Amino acid sequence: PNRQFEAAFRVIQSGEWGQYDGFYLMEGDSVPVKNYWLDVILGEINEYRPFAVLGAQYDGDKWDAFYEQIPISLLHHTNGNG
Repeated sequence: PNRQFEAAFRVIQSGEWGQYDGFYLMEGDSVPVKNYWLDVILGEINEYRPFAVLGAQYDGDKWDAFYEQIPISLLHHTNGNG
């Protein structure tokens, strides 16, 4: 998933598809469960700008048994959407 984000970012950054100051990437296995979910995201973008990356970090407990062994890059992985 991090490579997908990086590849999408590089395409947007290249200007190949036009000039943009930001983009939203939703991972293929993410499914919106609330009505008006995109409106909520747009509201958060307006509330928290400027930022480089905005999104939720993993907050579950499945990593507890090996948390100390997880590299920093994964600990700060944006969960599902970026």
